[in-house]
Amino acid sequence: MIDYINCYLKDYIDFVIDDQKEKQGLFLPGCNKQILSLQEVSQMHNKHKPLGILLGIYKENEHKVIPKCKAAFAGSELAYFPLYTPSFLNMGDRDLPSGALHREVRI
Repeated sequence: MIDYINCYLKDYIDFVIDDQKEKQGLFLPGCNKQILSLQEVSQMHNKHKPLGILLGIYKENEHKVIPKCKAAFAGSELAYFPLYTPSFLNMGDRDLPSGALHREVRI
């Protein structure tokens, strides 16, 4: 994932979020983006600006992460882009765990 971000996306990414406290404050190798907590980013983010979230997690954890993002960025238009497949986000709403509603965006 880091290679993909460095090669294609580093100019488009504003924040890197990780729940692991050991990673927070460090920098993502190769792109000089500091790793922050979800709370830090939610305080800095302009709520009137749409937010695209790259999910570097497996589908088994989507039901935990997506509601956290929705709560942290309440009032913002959110779009989720899973980096790993399969993903519940690619399977349609009928297969999503409860609480993980999303706006589907195709790129």
